[in-house]
Amino acid sequence: MIKRIAKHILFWAIIWLWTTILWMNMDCEFSNIAWASLFRLPLLMAATYFNNYFLIPRYLVKQRNYLAYAGLFSLLVGTHWLLDRSWMLLWVFSEFMEDLGYNFYFFYYLPNLQNLFVFLSVMLFAAVIRFSRIWYETEMTTRKLAAEKQATELAFLKAQVNPHFLFNTLNSLYALAVEKNQEELGQSIASLAGLMRYLTYESNAEKVPLRREIDQIGGFIEIQHLRLSDDDDVIISLNTQGEMDGKMIAPAILIPFVENALKHGIDVTKQSMVKIDVTVEGRMLYFNTKNTKQVSTSLNQEGIGLENVRKRLALLYPDRHTLRIVDEADYFSIHLSLSLDE
Repeated sequence: MIKRIAKHILFWAIIWLWTTILWMNMDCEFSNIAWASLFRLPLLMAATYFNNYFLIPRYLVKQRNYLAYAGLFSLLVGTHWLLDRSWMLLWVFSEFMEDLGYNFYFFYYLPNLQNLFVFLSVMLFAAVIRFSRIWYETEMTTRKLAAEKQATELAFLKAQVNPHFLFNTLNSLYALAVEKNQEELGQSIASLAGLMRYLTYESNAEKVPLRREIDQIGGFIEIQHLRLSDDDDVIISLNTQGEMDGKMIAPAILIPFVENALKHGIDVTKQSMVKIDVTVEGRMLYFNTKNTKQVSTSLNQEGIGLENVRKRLALLYPDRHTLRIVDEADYFSIHLSLSLDE
């Protein structure tokens, strides 16, 4: 912080010296010119910081609305000119240059041209510095996200324990369940095998159909019913609305939220509820989960699941999603909205 302030001070010291030298064509002592330049500097500083930290980030970097920026920058030029000339006329000129006997003209072309040249030069110089810093910060953020993605992928790979062996085992269990006429168990095993195949192989794709992701959530819920009996006071619901056909989404981006809700929301010894709502409106997806909180579980011990999905959202949907987590006394809910691909 101190180093950054020192850089700003050095920058404006250079600008002050430069503007003082530009005004040295007047028959006035150097000290008076230096003081006049110093007292005019705050207006130039205010205009520069307003341009660098408000106009450029909002209208050039974020919105890329060049017409709006051009209009507002022109207004900034006019406002600075009016305030600068008024400041010169009312105080600076009379205080530091009155002994010269000059008549100060508000619209005198030579000072106006000099002021415009100084203003635009400083704006350009400061803007170049600002854009360089934005580029550097963006580059560092991109590298950080890439490193986090690599770490996430490594953690995922470490979690994969010989999937071929697991698939073969599940297939054997499924055949045994069918042979013993345990259709419900067989269907659950088939759902688990499908979910594992999806997470292991299809998750390598950049995008998958949204309906495919939702189907896997439905299969995941079917698997959870294995540990429930008819006497358990547990409700698990999945509600979908909107047109999903033609919509694409990053694979396995929603399943961790469902896994978290089921893990922390169900206790077969108590009244439990997990509610999942999926709504598609145009290109927008609204995904919400709500589950009861069990006293025996700690929502601060979620493993890598939710942390990984946060990182994936930041990497795959920058500025295209919002994630809100609500931790209430009896309920825990997640609200995700993101712009889908087609």
